[in-house]
Amino acid sequence: MAAATTMMASRLTSRISQGFAVGLLAMLAAACGTKPASPVKSTRPGVSSSMVSGGTTAQSAPAITTWDDSLGNLIAVMSTERGTPVVFSRDPLPTTPHTVELFSHDAQLQPGILVPGPASRACAREHGATITTPSRPGVPVWSTALDSGIAKPTAIDGLDDLAPRDSGAMIVRLRRLAGTIPEDSTSAPFRGLPVVIREAWRVLTPEGTPVWITLSTRTLGTESNPRLEILTMIAEPDPPSRDAWRIAWSRRESGPEDRVVGADVLAALTLRGVRTVVVLSRSGDLGEEIEILDRTQPGSWRLRWSSTALGCALP
Repeated sequence: MAAATTMMASRLTSRISQGFAVGLLAMLAAACGTKPASPVKSTRPGVSSSMVSGGTTAQSAPAITTWDDSLGNLIAVMSTERGTPVVFSRDPLPTTPHTVELFSHDAQLQPGILVPGPASRACAREHGATITTPSRPGVPVWSTALDSGIAKPTAIDGLDDLAPRDSGAMIVRLRRLAGTIPEDSTSAPFRGLPVVIREAWRVLTPEGTPVWITLSTRTLGTESNPRLEILTMIAEPDPPSRDAWRIAWSRRESGPEDRVVGADVLAALTLRGVRTVVVLSRSGDLGEEIEILDRTQPGSWRLRWSSTALGCALP
Protein backbone atom coordinates (compact mmCIF):
# COMPACT_ATOMS: atom_id res chain seq x y z
CA MET A 1 0.00 0.00 0.00
CA ALA A 2 2.78 2.44 0.94
CA ALA A 3 4.68 1.69 -2.27
CA ALA A 4 1.68 2.39 -4.49
CA THR A 5 0.95 5.62 -2.64
CA THR A 6 4.56 6.81 -3.02
CA MET A 7 4.49 6.14 -6.78
CA MET A 8 1.29 8.16 -7.06
CA ALA A 9 2.76 11.01 -5.03
CA SER A 10 5.90 11.19 -7.19
CA ARG A 11 3.82 11.95 -10.27
CA LEU A 12 2.23 15.05 -8.77
CA THR A 13 4.24 18.14 -9.58
CA SER A 14 2.37 21.14 -8.22
CA ARG A 15 2.89 22.27 -4.63
CA ILE A 16 -0.77 21.78 -3.81
CA SER A 17 -0.78 18.27 -5.23
CA GLN A 18 2.44 17.41 -3.43
CA GLY A 19 0.99 18.58 -0.13
CA PHE A 20 -2.12 16.48 -0.71
CA ALA A 21 0.01 13.43 -1.57
CA VAL A 22 2.12 13.76 1.59
CA GLY A 23 -1.01 13.96 3.71
CA LEU A 24 -2.57 11.00 1.92
CA LEU A 25 0.63 8.99 2.36
CA ALA A 26 0.66 9.66 6.10
CA MET A 27 -3.02 8.66 6.50
CA LEU A 28 -2.63 5.46 4.51
CA ALA A 29 0.58 4.51 6.31
CA ALA A 30 -1.11 5.08 9.66
CA ALA A 31 -3.98 2.88 8.57
CA CYS A 32 -1.45 0.13 7.79
CA GLY A 33 0.16 0.58 11.22
CA THR A 34 3.45 1.86 9.83
CA LYS A 35 4.99 5.31 9.72
CA PRO A 36 5.90 6.65 6.29
CA ALA A 37 9.56 6.66 5.42
CA SER A 38 11.25 9.91 6.30
CA PRO A 39 14.57 11.08 4.85
CA VAL A 40 17.48 10.83 7.27
CA LYS A 41 20.76 12.64 6.82
CA SER A 42 23.35 10.03 5.97
CA THR A 43 26.83 10.09 7.47
CA ARG A 44 28.23 8.98 4.10
CA PRO A 45 28.53 11.52 1.27
CA GLY A 46 26.47 10.58 -1.76
CA VAL A 47 24.36 8.03 0.17
CA SER A 48 20.62 8.57 0.75
CA SER A 49 18.95 7.09 3.80
CA SER A 50 15.41 6.70 5.18
CA MET A 51 14.18 5.01 8.32
CA VAL A 52 10.82 3.58 9.47
CA SER A 53 9.98 2.44 12.99
CA GLY A 54 7.24 -0.09 13.69
CA GLY A 55 4.15 0.56 15.74
CA THR A 56 1.80 3.49 15.56
CA THR A 57 2.60 6.99 14.39
CA ALA A 58 2.63 8.17 18.01
CA GLN A 59 5.74 6.10 18.73
CA SER A 60 8.22 8.45 17.12
CA ALA A 61 11.87 7.83 17.92
CA PRO A 62 13.43 10.33 20.34
CA ALA A 63 16.26 12.58 19.29
CA ILE A 64 19.53 10.69 19.64
CA THR A 65 21.50 12.08 22.57
CA THR A 66 25.27 12.35 22.70
CA TRP A 67 25.43 9.35 25.03
CA ASP A 68 23.01 6.65 26.19
CA ASP A 69 23.60 6.33 29.93
CA SER A 70 22.17 2.80 29.99
CA LEU A 71 25.40 1.72 28.23
CA GLY A 72 27.47 2.65 31.26
CA ASN A 73 30.61 4.67 30.66
CA LEU A 74 31.96 2.93 27.55
CA ILE A 75 31.34 0.59 24.64
CA ALA A 76 34.07 -1.11 22.64
CA VAL A 77 34.05 -3.09 19.41
CA MET A 78 36.72 -4.65 17.25
CA SER A 79 37.56 -2.32 14.37
CA THR A 80 37.33 -4.14 11.05
CA GLU A 81 39.72 -1.63 9.49
CA ARG A 82 42.40 -1.58 12.17
CA GLY A 83 41.98 -5.11 13.53
CA THR A 84 42.22 -3.69 17.06
CA PRO A 85 39.63 -2.58 19.63
CA VAL A 86 38.12 0.88 19.42
CA VAL A 87 36.40 2.39 22.46
CA PHE A 88 33.75 5.12 22.64
CA SER A 89 33.12 6.65 26.05
CA ARG A 90 30.78 9.01 27.83
CA ASP A 91 33.70 10.81 29.48
CA PRO A 92 37.38 11.01 28.57
CA LEU A 93 39.02 7.76 29.74
CA PRO A 94 42.20 7.55 31.79
CA THR A 95 44.70 5.07 30.39
CA THR A 96 44.27 2.73 33.36
CA PRO A 97 42.84 -0.83 33.25
CA HIS A 98 39.04 -1.19 33.28
CA THR A 99 37.12 -4.34 34.14
CA VAL A 100 34.68 -5.08 31.32
CA GLU A 101 32.45 -7.89 30.11
CA LEU A 102 32.82 -9.27 26.59
CA PHE A 103 29.93 -10.36 24.39
CA SER A 104 29.60 -12.15 21.07
CA HIS A 105 26.89 -14.24 19.37
CA ASP A 106 26.90 -16.75 22.22
CA ALA A 107 24.67 -16.62 25.27
CA GLN A 108 27.81 -16.44 27.42
CA LEU A 109 29.86 -13.49 28.55
CA GLN A 110 33.45 -13.45 29.66
CA PRO A 111 35.26 -10.98 31.92
CA GLY A 112 38.03 -8.95 30.40
CA ILE A 113 40.50 -6.18 31.13
CA LEU A 114 40.42 -3.14 28.82
CA VAL A 115 43.35 -0.76 28.77
CA PRO A 116 42.56 2.41 26.78
CA GLY A 117 45.21 3.96 24.62
CA PRO A 118 45.53 7.70 23.99
CA ALA A 119 42.43 9.50 22.75
CA SER A 120 42.00 9.96 19.04
CA ARG A 121 43.27 13.27 17.68
CA ALA A 122 39.82 13.79 16.18
CA CYS A 123 37.76 12.94 19.25
CA ALA A 124 38.49 12.86 22.98
CA ARG A 125 35.79 10.21 23.43
CA GLU A 126 37.35 7.70 21.03
CA HIS A 127 40.32 5.55 21.99
CA GLY A 128 42.27 2.63 20.73
CA ALA A 129 42.64 -0.11 23.33
CA THR A 130 43.89 -3.54 24.23
CA ILE A 131 41.62 -6.20 25.74
CA THR A 132 42.76 -9.34 27.51
CA THR A 133 40.99 -12.17 29.34
CA PRO A 134 43.12 -13.23 32.33
CA SER A 135 40.90 -16.27 33.01
CA ARG A 136 41.27 -17.49 29.40
CA PRO A 137 44.78 -17.19 27.99
CA GLY A 138 45.10 -16.46 24.31
CA VAL A 139 43.33 -14.11 21.94
CA PRO A 140 39.79 -13.44 23.24
CA VAL A 141 36.84 -13.99 20.93
CA TRP A 142 34.38 -11.13 21.34
CA SER A 143 32.48 -8.48 19.41
CA THR A 144 31.23 -5.99 22.02
CA ALA A 145 32.56 -4.87 25.41
CA LEU A 146 30.71 -2.97 28.14
CA ASP A 147 31.28 -2.07 31.78
CA SER A 148 30.63 -5.00 34.11
CA GLY A 149 27.04 -5.52 35.24
CA ILE A 150 25.46 -3.51 32.42
CA ALA A 151 23.99 -6.26 30.23
CA LYS A 152 23.17 -9.93 29.87
CA PRO A 153 23.84 -11.72 26.57
CA THR A 154 21.30 -13.29 24.24
CA ALA A 155 22.29 -15.94 21.71
CA ILE A 156 22.25 -15.07 18.01
CA ASP A 157 21.84 -17.70 15.34
CA GLY A 158 20.98 -17.63 11.65
CA LEU A 159 19.54 -19.41 8.67
CA ASP A 160 22.27 -22.06 8.75
CA ASP A 161 21.00 -23.17 12.17
CA LEU A 162 17.57 -24.03 10.76
CA ALA A 163 16.59 -27.20 8.97
CA PRO A 164 16.97 -26.74 5.17
CA ARG A 165 13.21 -26.71 4.61
CA ASP A 166 12.63 -24.14 7.37
CA SER A 167 15.56 -22.04 6.18
CA GLY A 168 14.17 -21.89 2.63
CA ALA A 169 10.70 -20.94 3.85
CA MET A 170 12.14 -18.20 6.07
CA ILE A 171 14.17 -16.72 3.20
CA VAL A 172 11.01 -16.49 1.11
CA ARG A 173 9.14 -14.85 3.99
CA LEU A 174 11.89 -12.34 4.73
CA ARG A 175 12.30 -11.46 1.04
CA ARG A 176 8.57 -10.77 0.73
CA LEU A 177 8.63 -8.63 3.86
CA ALA A 178 11.62 -6.64 2.61
CA GLY A 179 9.70 -6.00 -0.61
CA THR A 180 6.96 -4.27 1.42
CA ILE A 181 9.25 -1.70 3.07
CA PRO A 182 7.75 1.72 2.24
CA GLU A 183 9.26 3.20 -0.91
CA ASP A 184 10.49 6.78 -1.14
CA SER A 185 11.98 9.03 -3.79
CA THR A 186 15.46 7.51 -3.39
CA SER A 187 14.22 3.99 -4.14
CA ALA A 188 12.65 4.86 -7.52
CA PRO A 189 15.59 3.54 -9.63
CA PHE A 190 15.40 0.17 -7.85
CA ARG A 191 11.67 -0.48 -8.12
CA GLY A 192 10.90 -3.82 -9.71
CA LEU A 193 14.40 -5.20 -9.13
CA PRO A 194 14.73 -8.43 -7.12
CA VAL A 195 15.43 -8.30 -3.39
CA VAL A 196 18.33 -10.56 -2.35
CA ILE A 197 18.72 -11.60 1.30
CA ARG A 198 22.44 -11.25 2.08
CA GLU A 199 22.47 -11.84 5.84
CA ALA A 200 19.87 -12.91 8.41
CA TRP A 201 20.29 -13.21 12.17
CA ARG A 202 17.73 -14.54 14.68
CA VAL A 203 17.34 -13.45 18.30
CA LEU A 204 14.85 -14.67 20.91
CA THR A 205 13.45 -12.04 23.26
CA PRO A 206 13.18 -12.91 26.99
CA GLU A 207 9.55 -13.96 26.47
CA GLY A 208 10.53 -16.22 23.57
CA THR A 209 9.51 -14.10 20.56
CA PRO A 210 11.74 -14.77 17.52
CA VAL A 211 13.19 -11.60 16.00
CA TRP A 212 14.93 -11.60 12.61
CA ILE A 213 17.43 -8.91 11.63
CA THR A 214 18.14 -9.01 7.91
CA LEU A 215 20.37 -7.30 5.38
CA SER A 216 19.07 -7.40 1.82
CA THR A 217 20.06 -5.65 -1.37
CA ARG A 218 18.85 -4.47 -4.75
CA THR A 219 21.45 -3.71 -7.40
CA LEU A 220 21.31 -1.40 -10.40
CA GLY A 221 24.15 -2.71 -12.53
CA THR A 222 24.77 0.13 -14.96
CA GLU A 223 28.37 -0.08 -16.13
CA SER A 224 29.15 3.62 -15.82
CA ASN A 225 27.45 4.16 -12.46
CA PRO A 226 26.64 0.93 -10.56
CA ARG A 227 24.33 1.66 -7.65
CA LEU A 228 23.38 -0.36 -4.60
CA GLU A 229 20.43 -0.26 -2.22
CA ILE A 230 20.77 -1.90 1.21
CA LEU A 231 17.64 -2.67 3.22
CA THR A 232 18.18 -3.34 6.92
CA MET A 233 15.07 -4.80 8.55
CA ILE A 234 13.88 -6.12 11.89
CA ALA A 235 10.85 -8.42 11.68
CA GLU A 236 8.69 -10.11 14.31
CA PRO A 237 5.61 -12.34 14.27
CA ASP A 238 2.33 -10.41 14.25
CA PRO A 239 0.53 -11.60 17.41
CA PRO A 240 -3.03 -11.69 15.97
CA SER A 241 -1.97 -14.35 13.45
CA ARG A 242 0.41 -17.24 14.01
CA ASP A 243 1.78 -17.17 10.47
CA ALA A 244 1.80 -13.40 9.81
CA TRP A 245 4.93 -11.29 10.34
CA ARG A 246 5.42 -7.56 10.57
CA ILE A 247 8.27 -5.14 9.99
CA ALA A 248 9.26 -3.66 13.35
CA TRP A 249 12.00 -1.36 12.00
CA SER A 250 13.69 -0.75 8.69
CA ARG A 251 16.30 1.44 7.03
CA ARG A 252 16.84 1.97 3.33
CA GLU A 253 20.18 3.28 2.07
CA SER A 254 21.20 3.74 -1.53
CA GLY A 255 23.99 5.28 -3.53
CA PRO A 256 27.13 4.43 -5.52
CA GLU A 257 28.04 0.78 -5.05
CA ASP A 258 31.37 1.61 -3.39
CA ARG A 259 29.81 4.06 -0.91
CA VAL A 260 26.93 2.08 0.60
CA VAL A 261 28.03 -0.01 3.58
CA GLY A 262 25.93 -2.66 5.30
CA ALA A 263 25.89 -3.23 9.05
CA ASP A 264 26.95 -6.32 10.97
CA VAL A 265 25.10 -7.59 14.05
CA LEU A 266 27.64 -7.76 16.86
CA ALA A 267 25.53 -8.74 19.87
CA ALA A 268 22.04 -9.02 21.31
CA LEU A 269 21.71 -7.88 24.91
CA THR A 270 19.30 -7.20 27.74
CA LEU A 271 20.37 -3.85 29.21
CA ARG A 272 19.81 -3.25 32.91
CA GLY A 273 17.55 -6.32 32.97
CA VAL A 274 14.82 -4.47 31.04
CA ARG A 275 15.59 -3.43 27.46
CA THR A 276 16.26 -5.84 24.61
CA VAL A 277 18.80 -4.29 22.24
CA VAL A 278 20.96 -5.30 19.31
CA VAL A 279 24.37 -3.78 18.61
CA LEU A 280 25.25 -3.00 14.99
CA SER A 281 28.57 -1.90 13.58
CA ARG A 282 29.93 -0.83 10.21
CA SER A 283 33.02 0.88 8.86
CA GLY A 284 33.11 3.85 6.53
CA ASP A 285 34.41 7.35 6.00
CA LEU A 286 33.89 8.15 9.69
CA GLY A 287 35.74 5.08 10.90
CA GLU A 288 33.91 2.54 13.03
CA GLU A 289 30.25 3.37 13.63
CA ILE A 290 28.22 1.69 16.40
CA GLU A 291 24.43 1.71 16.58
CA ILE A 292 22.10 0.55 19.34
CA LEU A 293 18.57 -0.53 18.35
CA ASP A 294 16.10 -1.24 21.12
CA ARG A 295 12.71 -2.94 21.32
CA THR A 296 10.32 -0.37 22.72
CA GLN A 297 7.41 -2.83 22.76
CA PRO A 298 6.35 -5.97 20.87
CA GLY A 299 6.50 -5.24 17.15
CA SER A 300 8.32 -1.92 17.48
CA TRP A 301 12.04 -1.11 17.46
CA ARG A 302 13.92 2.16 17.14
CA LEU A 303 17.42 3.51 16.72
CA ARG A 304 18.33 4.35 20.30
CA TRP A 305 21.91 5.59 19.97
CA SER A 306 24.67 5.99 17.41
CA SER A 307 28.33 6.73 17.96
CA THR A 308 28.04 9.42 15.29
CA ALA A 309 26.24 11.50 17.94
CA LEU A 310 29.63 11.96 19.63
CA GLY A 311 30.80 14.01 16.67
CA CYS A 312 33.90 11.85 16.18
CA ALA A 313 35.38 11.84 12.70
CA LEU A 314 38.58 10.78 11.08
CA PRO A 315 41.27 13.50 11.05
